[in-house]
Amino acid sequence: LAESASDNVHGLKPVELWSGNAGEPGQLIYLSDSIDKFEKIVLWVSFSGQEFRDWYHKLNNYVDLTGLNLGDDGTSTRHQLYEMRISKTSNTILEITHNVTLTWNNNVSSITNQGEARLYGVLGVGKKE
Repeated sequence: LAESASDNVHGLKPVELWSGNAGEPGQLIYLSDSIDKFEKIVLWVSFSGQEFRDWYHKLNNYVDLTGLNLGDDGTSTRHQLYEMRISKTSNTILEITHNVTLTWNNNVSSITNQGEARLYGVLGVGKKE
């Protein structure tokens, strides 16, 4: 995963801290090293098949990652908004505290805790010496 991210992010080589497939609320992510040893943390997340990465600023106790999926053909009335909260339990443990999907379909909305957002990797960038 670290090799596929990028060889250098602003001149800083990423280090893989965790790789897998997580999305269930309450699920713990055990990191291979302390996040305090890095300048930034990168989270690889997918919302309904749309993969992206987001920076996790270590000074926060949690980060809310959101995604939006609009209908593909431009005329669809089904739209989805995703939110996954990842909390810092300790410097080596993260927890998925919620994973919610809000769906609008033909002017009717519903909220489910389906775990549709998925965490696939955690990278550390800028290792401190």
